Amino acid sequence: MTKKGKNNGMTPLMKQYYAVKNQHRESLVLFRMGDFFETFDDDAKDVSKILGITLTKRANGAAAQVPLAGFPHHALDTYLPKLVAAGRRIAICEQVEDPKLAKGIVKREVVEVVTPGTASQSDDGQPKNNFLSAVTFSDEVTGLSLLDLSTGEFFVTEGNRETVRDLFLSFAPTEIIVPEKEGVEHEAWVRKVDPFVTEMDQWTFDYTLSTDALLEHFGVASLKGFGCNDMTAGVTAAGVILRYVTHNIKSAAAHITRLVPLRPEGEMGLDSFTVRNLELFTSLSTQGTHGTLLSVLDETVTAGGGRMLRSRLARPLTDRQSIEERLDLVDGFFKDDSLSLACPAAISVRSPRQSD
Repeated sequence: MTKKGKNNGMTPLMKQYYAVKNQHRESLVLFRMGDFFETFDDDAKDVSKILGITLTKRANGAAAQVPLAGFPHHALDTYLPKLVAAGRRIAICEQVEDPKLAKGIVKREVVEVVTPGTASQSDDGQPKNNFLSAVTFSDEVTGLSLLDLSTGEFFVTEGNRETVRDLFLSFAPTEIIVPEKEGVEHEAWVRKVDPFVTEMDQWTFDYTLSTDALLEHFGVASLKGFGCNDMTAGVTAAGVILRYVTHNIKSAAAHITRLVPLRPEGEMGLDSFTVRNLELFTSLSTQGTHGTLLSVLDETVTAGGGRMLRSRLARPLTDRQSIEERLDLVDGFFKDDSLSLACPAAISVRSPRQSD
């Protein structure tokens, strides 16, 4: 950060950078300069260490030199997941005018703020959901909302602390939004997932503000059609997520078309201890996926299919009617040749209705 008394000696470019940085103090600022994204000062030191790239210095007029670390702009998709995986908030500052037409210094502004819960891709490349969550309280009820920004899956639920805890552990979100000074992030069930924590002012967790944001986004007069109008605490959390996302990433919510209520009565709650010891997703011996139940069952050919399988293994059904409906749906692919031919890999798989 800048030191008092040295502003007058700065170059115009560095004055522009510090103006941006002062508005995003908690973020690593990726500052677009021509064909590169550059970082400065402490940000540069952190980026150099996380990415393993060279730390150099840049002249800053009479204000002396500042640490500098950068990478080509076309490598953003490679480096951004690594920065996010390190648990950092990233502010992407782009050039918003043509340098050839600029009078003086090129105009720049932050176009996106990326956090672990809003990143569209993971560092490990596994086909799994990346959920952003928000938790709020209303009287004795705990509200929870979850959003995968990359797929548009948007869930809302509420209930007692135990119910919400089990769902939270099942979805294992990478980021949680909590009211400032509420202390939710210190709960044992939150610490077990160890998400990136974002604190927001208490006033933002307002039911009316949240409801208005959701109604405006979906273009409806009521949330009754989504089946969640009775979830006061849950709807509050959902509105918080929606406003957080639209504030940080322009046009990020256009593909979010549904809000799905989660009612876990027909699902089996699996805590992290059970998931770990059953080796559903991670091997106890290798800490990888080889030898897990997921690796044995996963014959999916798309990332969406991989995410769906993973989700269903994490929350197995207990309601017989729901199980039968799911089996009937799968069975339909084996009875309709046109559907089977659309997915050749499915032809060699025996129908779940066929007997031994």
